Amino acid sequence: MDDRYNIADELYFNGKYEEALKVFESIETKDSSVENYIGCCYINLKEYEKAKAVFEKLITEDSGFVRSYYNLGRVYLAQNDFEKALHYFKMALEIDDTDPDAYFYVGVYYEKQGDFAKAIEYYQKAVSLNSTDDIEPHISLSACYFAVEQYEEALSESNKAYMICPDDKDVIYNLCLIMIRMRNYSGVIKLLEKHCELASEEDFIKHLNYCKKKLEN
Repeated sequence: MDDRYNIADELYFNGKYEEALKVFESIETKDSSVENYIGCCYINLKEYEKAKAVFEKLITEDSGFVRSYYNLGRVYLAQNDFEKALHYFKMALEIDDTDPDAYFYVGVYYEKQGDFAKAIEYYQKAVSLNSTDDIEPHISLSACYFAVEQYEEALSESNKAYMICPDDKDVIYNLCLIMIRMRNYSGVIKLLEKHCELASEEDFIKHLNYCKKKLEN
């Protein structure tokens, strides 16, 4: 494995997409994984036409590589072309019906359409197949449960994300929102006090003060 791949991979997962793109493009022999990363860098940099060209080329050259299908779907989703987005997400499932990301992105499509029941169905499948420490399926599933006022289920999924990433600001924020809706104000205070370094954030201070006021009442 080219050392540059590992360097670019780390840059990508730290959100340094421009730097990652330069390193990925410098790799002489590019396999499907490298090309896919290049396309994903373009997605995150919002250069959608360049991303589209990368994934279309990948599909032509390596038709069994599932990531190129759902990533092309992500491009169309970002461009609000929902019909084409769903088409490629479902093509990904036809190629590999065990890929959790393929189910996840179909869930994203239905969530954006406001069809939370369908979104929950696909997110649940993504969670059941996910063998990594990816918190996104749990967060998205929790958000859909929250939208349909299934707060116990929303809390359960947020807690799973919290167990994976207990110091993630967004995970803690989501937990606070759910606990507030469930009127578990003491739970919010305990959570924020445990992560006091995040209490300087404006939203967290607001929630902390709100919960303290509710408890006083």
